[in-house]
Amino acid sequence: MKNVKDACSHYFANYEESLEEIKIRTHTLENKYSEWSKLLIEPTSINEARLFSLETRVHEEEDMRIKEYNFLRELIKKLLYSLEQRSLDGTQTAPDLRQLSLDVRKTSMDERSTLKDTKH
Repeated sequence: MKNVKDACSHYFANYEESLEEIKIRTHTLENKYSEWSKLLIEPTSINEARLFSLETRVHEEEDMRIKEYNFLRELIKKLLYSLEQRSLDGTQTAPDLRQLSLDVRKTSMDERSTLKDTKH
């Protein structure tokens, strides 16, 4: 149980650091192109259109990563809580763990479909 918690905390710590780096880079790009993006309502050249497309992709990717991060975080919290409750109850048997695994998979599938629906 402790190994799972350590692995999860290490993963999220690294993920949060990389997320902070991406935020800094994005902020730098926004400052660099703040005036340019105001003028870019209708691209007048191919290069401007390409840059607009790239900027849009970066924003969409950043939003999707944040949603995925929050999804994983909540899923692992639920898993850890469930495992702790089972260990406290003393009813941790093989069939129970199989059922828990099925419940977690079903929950993750439901949440993924909800996440995809919100994207579209």
